[in-house]
Amino acid sequence: MKKFVSFFKDFEEVVFIVNGHVLQGTYRKGNSYFISLELKDLCLYLNLSIGEKIVFKKKNSSFRDIEVIFPIQYLDKLKGLEFLDKMRSIPHLELDFPSVTSKEINYRIKESFFRENPPQISNEDVLNGIKEYELIDSLQKTELICLKDTKNVNHYPHQIETVRRVLFECRGRAILADEVGMGKTIEAGLTIKEYILRNEVKSVLILTPASLTTQWQEEMETKFDFIFHTATSPDEIKETDFLIMSLDTAKSRKFRESFFSRYFDIVIIDEAHKLKNRKTLNHRFVKGINSKYLLLLTATPIQNDLVELYNLIHLIAPGALGTLQTFRKAYINPLNKRMPMNSQELKDKLAPYLIRHTRAETKLKLPDRKVILKEIFLEGPEKEVYALLTQFVQEYYYRLGQQQRGLNQLTLMLLQKLITSSPLAMKVSVENLLEKGGLAKDIEDRFHKIIKLCDQVKVPAKFKTVLNLVLNELKGEKIVIFTQFRSTQNQLAKTLENNGVGVVCFHGEMSLKQKNKAIIKFRDEVTILLSTDAGAEGRNLQFAHYMINFDLPWNPMKVEQRIGRIHRMGQTHEVFILNLCTVGTIEEHIVNLLSRKIRLFERIVGELEMIVGYLSSDLKELESLDRKIMDIIVKYKHPEEQSQQIDHLGNFFTNAGNKYEEAKEVQEYVFGGDKS
Repeated sequence: MKKFVSFFKDFEEVVFIVNGHVLQGTYRKGNSYFISLELKDLCLYLNLSIGEKIVFKKKNSSFRDIEVIFPIQYLDKLKGLEFLDKMRSIPHLELDFPSVTSKEINYRIKESFFRENPPQISNEDVLNGIKEYELIDSLQKTELICLKDTKNVNHYPHQIETVRRVLFECRGRAILADEVGMGKTIEAGLTIKEYILRNEVKSVLILTPASLTTQWQEEMETKFDFIFHTATSPDEIKETDFLIMSLDTAKSRKFRESFFSRYFDIVIIDEAHKLKNRKTLNHRFVKGINSKYLLLLTATPIQNDLVELYNLIHLIAPGALGTLQTFRKAYINPLNKRMPMNSQELKDKLAPYLIRHTRAETKLKLPDRKVILKEIFLEGPEKEVYALLTQFVQEYYYRLGQQQRGLNQLTLMLLQKLITSSPLAMKVSVENLLEKGGLAKDIEDRFHKIIKLCDQVKVPAKFKTVLNLVLNELKGEKIVIFTQFRSTQNQLAKTLENNGVGVVCFHGEMSLKQKNKAIIKFRDEVTILLSTDAGAEGRNLQFAHYMINFDLPWNPMKVEQRIGRIHRMGQTHEVFILNLCTVGTIEEHIVNLLSRKIRLFERIVGELEMIVGYLSSDLKELESLDRKIMDIIVKYKHPEEQSQQIDHLGNFFTNAGNKYEEAKEVQEYVFGGDKS
């Protein structure tokens, strides 16, 4: 029997390894020591899951080293420090930790196990030490340091509870499964901040869908003062401690091995339901990343089958639900693989690993959102230039092909989008193409006709509509106006300023300092914020209650992100979304697609990403939707035909939305909200 001294009843983390394997023998307390007996006794005593936190490092045949990691947060508690000093003076006990400062929270203690009898220490000393530790530990578990260090974050009780549970119950490895729109990003940011303040985390990896990477990056910087970088080379992955990337980029052949060859203290995966199938590269890639802590964020851990839930739990706590075979036998109903047998037993087993809150449970309710359609009728030269440009695009789109230089399909797609935004902005792009040269004579002639018509449009119809709204209907209101294009933004800003309206512009090319100044100016001085889609990612503008979609992106995700700037948790007023729509153009069909088929304007921000997961593979990358819409414009000349084809395209979103609604019901049945 080997004896060794132990001074604490309950360590935050104890890990033992022998030759790379979990030691098949454990320890229980005997007098002032632990004596080697059975694994389950030590695990019960330390409140650990078997094998979860135990590691031995064998040095030689004469003794083994055990490394015990525990948190000491309240360094100003003199008695706790006195106890550490007492431990330093004990013979045969090697202590290895840095000097005490206000910033240092974790200490590492190394104890050596010798063949000879361990040093004698009175039971009274041990019990006093345990008492002091329990006092410190109980204080530590009732207060989060990060709450005093995140003044830019409006956090809610359920988010604070989530962070506490992640740290003190889930040991930093958990599925965060709150309903959509309840602030899982904030929960992740608070958790990272707390671990960093405790000196337990120095390297962080965040993996997101490509469409959300910039938004995450902005939110981490503006709310938590974290500067996350993206990697452009494998070497940067090895050298960067605060890294954010899209999951698709990270798992690519170029970067994959670089992730496997390094260690992160904590890894955050957004939209983690994409890891549901253990046979996919997504799952295998994340499983191969080495990290101490792992948070999986998803509102729908179950989509089609309970096995998906098993696979996610297996990533954060391998073996916690037994083998897949035993899990199937105990919980999966062969007649309905999404609805479990023994549901209460399954909930109990999931409790240490999955945290979920619902709006009903937390009584969080978003204010109403009203959507107003402002129809705009083109007349005269503006109507003519739309028809002329569209006809040109239809004639040349397939003829030009996907050549990389000069006039190509992407350029024509841009022109087609610009014409419904602003003919004046479209004119600037056409003039730039002519200036570059190299165009065929017939194309040059068509472009000159388009420019001539644009010159006859003094104030576009959309500009007139916005002026009327700002100067009359919504006078004095804080309004966020979104456009896809910088050229439209510049022209609209000039028009508003010429009419005495105070405006501030916001776009993706601005520095963080410039963006912050623009937001402050909008809040305190002017009534209008003119923003591009890139500019507003990750920004909360809840002090504004009106939003105007000056033009509508064909990618619905961008529209949802716009809405999320003003209609999200923290908004206390009714919100109004005004969509400008030019009748008789492709924009009219886009509005119908977004409102009737996707039901985007009535959904909670964040739900679209869930719905996209149920689309066919060729539509999951929503950039492909642009190409499909462009194909419809080119192939079908008549507006009614275009409308029918876009309706057909929209049916895929309707079906995906129905599947998502079914999945929401499954989550509620299986998890029933988190009421612990």
